[in-house]
Amino acid sequence: MTSTLSGAFRASFKAIVIAFALAVMAGAVGYFMAGGNALLAVVFAGLGLALLVVLFGLVALQIENTELLARIADALEAQGGRPARMVELAEAPVEPAPRMRSVAKAEEPALRAPAAPRKPQGPQGRVEPVVTMRRSAG
Repeated sequence: MTSTLSGAFRASFKAIVIAFALAVMAGAVGYFMAGGNALLAVVFAGLGLALLVVLFGLVALQIENTELLARIADALEAQGGRPARMVELAEAPVEPAPRMRSVAKAEEPALRAPAAPRKPQGPQGRVEPVVTMRRSAG
């Protein structure tokens, strides 16, 4: 989404939500006026509004998450560090699996030295940001 489209959507977000809420309520009233059950019309209105809250709540959460990820990326670039890698390369090549031996040639397995313990590493892969409920000052 471009910044212009994102700004326009953010500015008209409340109006869009109110318009959809009025459409849901008008649909429930229209159902009742067409001869539908009043209780069923109230249930339709409640379910429609709940679905509307979930839908636009997810959109608002996605917008906040995108802004937060952009701030994190800007902060990392400002620190001058190298870009984070998604997968760290193995330190040593992996040994191939032992070949199958016939039962007649059963031998005792050769004793090997125990493997050295791995060094503790930081988190690997994608780290999800913490989502706050505060409004951003910017």
